[in-house]
Amino acid sequence: RDGGAQPPQHPSAAGNILRENLRLPYSACITAMLACIGILTFYGRELIAKVLTVWSLFLYIIFITFFIIVFIHAGDTIQQQISTGEIIAGWAKSGFKYGAYNMAAVPLLLYVARGFETRREATVSGLIAAVIALLPGLIFHVSFLAVYPEILVKPIPVYWMMNQLGMTLLIVVYSIMLFGTFIATGAGVLQGINYRLDSYLTESRGQGLSRLMHAGIAVSAVSVSAILSLVGISKLIAEGYGTMAWMFFFIYIVPLATIGLRRILTSNGRQPTA
Repeated sequence: RDGGAQPPQHPSAAGNILRENLRLPYSACITAMLACIGILTFYGRELIAKVLTVWSLFLYIIFITFFIIVFIHAGDTIQQQISTGEIIAGWAKSGFKYGAYNMAAVPLLLYVARGFETRREATVSGLIAAVIALLPGLIFHVSFLAVYPEILVKPIPVYWMMNQLGMTLLIVVYSIMLFGTFIATGAGVLQGINYRLDSYLTESRGQGLSRLMHAGIAVSAVSVSAILSLVGISKLIAEGYGTMAWMFFFIYIVPLATIGLRRILTSNGRQPTA
């Protein structure tokens, strides 16, 4: 099995990895995920923000520990790859597309900006968030140089590398981290959907959704995703992400960087009406 347990290759990876390493039934993992997401979306933005903050610190501890272990084992190989590696054509386009379709989550997460009171707060927070989001990618890409190019064909590279290097304890911690990250990310994005629905319903009928409805929508969405993952949508995602990146770029990023930027610069510090 090529160095240990192979990671699952569909979107329900978190449940399968946790089941494999902690010997928990798959149904128990999915049930726990649904329950946690339901609770988080029921209590709303304040709880989700606190959980995401604490979980981000936990993620960074795991990432940095992983990088240190890899560098101790293969620091010379990494340095050699950096000094002799070639630049492959198309890297800029691929990087742009990757960034574009990851920005698809931005509209859903605008509810986190409700606490900003000044433009300076929003700008500084955005810059800090960008650094926090990009550093793990840098850590992983430098680490992957230790096993390049073999790493390119692995569905979950970090998990595979941990198996290869015999990081038994870290694999268990990583499994818990991955499971919790699916929960935190799912709750954060689904909370954004709930806020969008609330805004629409408040404008149209003067009342948003109840907490119970928030939880119900979140649990339903995750349940549908789990079912789709079982029938296999990996190929569809792989082929559709590139197209989605360009669509999102023209529909959201271009208007935001042109019309949106012009409105910001000509607002003279006026607070938005909505």
